[in-house]
Amino acid sequence: MILEALESYSDNILLYNESGERRKYVDVLECSSTAAFSGCSRHLVLCIVENSLDGLFGYLALMAAGAVPMMIGGDTTEKRIKEILAIYEPEYIWARSFQLLSYDSFKEVVAIGEYSLFSTPHIGKNLLLPNDLALLLGTSGSTGSPKYVRLSSTNIWSNAKSIATYLQIDEYDRPVTTLPPSYTYGLSIIHSHLISGASIGVTNKTFFDKSFWDFLQASRITTLSGVPYHYEILRRLKLHTKSLTYLKKITQAGGKLDKDLANYLFEYSSKNGIDFYIMYGQTEATARMSYLPPSMLEKKMSSIGVPIPGGEFYLRPLEMSCTGHFEVGELVYKGPNVSLGYANQRNDVYKDDENHGVLLTGDIACVDEEGYYYITGRLSRFIKVHGVRISLDDVERSFQELGFNSVALGSDNSLTIYIESSNRIDLSLVKKEACKLLSVHPTALSVHILSSIPRSASGKILYKQLPAQR
Repeated sequence: MILEALESYSDNILLYNESGERRKYVDVLECSSTAAFSGCSRHLVLCIVENSLDGLFGYLALMAAGAVPMMIGGDTTEKRIKEILAIYEPEYIWARSFQLLSYDSFKEVVAIGEYSLFSTPHIGKNLLLPNDLALLLGTSGSTGSPKYVRLSSTNIWSNAKSIATYLQIDEYDRPVTTLPPSYTYGLSIIHSHLISGASIGVTNKTFFDKSFWDFLQASRITTLSGVPYHYEILRRLKLHTKSLTYLKKITQAGGKLDKDLANYLFEYSSKNGIDFYIMYGQTEATARMSYLPPSMLEKKMSSIGVPIPGGEFYLRPLEMSCTGHFEVGELVYKGPNVSLGYANQRNDVYKDDENHGVLLTGDIACVDEEGYYYITGRLSRFIKVHGVRISLDDVERSFQELGFNSVALGSDNSLTIYIESSNRIDLSLVKKEACKLLSVHPTALSVHILSSIPRSASGKILYKQLPAQR
């Protein structure tokens, strides 16, 4: 499908940046057919890419050439790069030239701007990759782990088509890169707009940079995307006061919005004639599994919506009590975008499809009479404290209602809560109130006050950077 899009929209601008540089669809197509890029076909290419025009251009050319990109962030440490190289033995690397200058065994094949394609000593050591493998993408929760999700061309482009359908993306849309391409949500924005002939504004600036907002307005950006953390920042920056003349869509995924923030975005979008989409997905399903239509926001704000076109949900019964009259169970998704499985090392990339189009999400959900789904917790987010079953998600929700962002972790008979606050707080008083709120004994509870909860560039909580649990 990528080749069809590159050919169909050949004269359209695909990528452009603040400096006025542009790349057309046909430019990617022509680059993919050069000897340097076509030589990567059915080889593993470690892509150390951030949101830069040259970096994304090369990634898309590799995809079109039939290579298998393995995505890691542009800010990845040298130690981490060496670990990935040792575990997965990629034949090529696409990265900023300066990042690999210290590797004498790598040879530069071709340079495009500040990025270069390097060959590694692993060429000829391994078998060519299977034809159905198209991409390796890290899982959201795999920081510090070599686990990757194996995605096929069918996974990627069927999901991109579904997203483009429900978001009604066409060649006149102009999204902006607010999420890293090593993150499934960020990459899905690029894929879904590419197959629609749209033009993608490329920037590595943050919401705190004035030039970011200047770029949005000057380049007539129509679509803004982010995870809850991004929208928390936008609320603090008073999004409602900014002049965004051309903005037509706001999309959100990567976690549940709290009620106040969801209402803020709903009111902002309603007032300005913007379509606001709440979405749900996992890397294991390529990107998206469901969306909440803007027309249903006011009525079903806390819902993840309905399955994307071509997908379906059902609930797997659980051995636990539930409240209310809705059916409750583990959410199961079926669709062509369900990944082939995981890889933890090079040999795993040769595995067959292990999921067969079915994904056990690990989320507990219920569905209402109109077919709208609601996430109520995680299977792995339950502990027992002195015989009392506690949902860590419920703990976080309780503190959210008290006005605190928090993270709850634990094991049986031990609960740790991290509360985010920039103000001085009486820790003993917080712990006393927490014990009362959760009905747990003080010996089972540990509370930490943090000025900020550590997060990745995509807004995901970096659990390993939290203070050690008691």
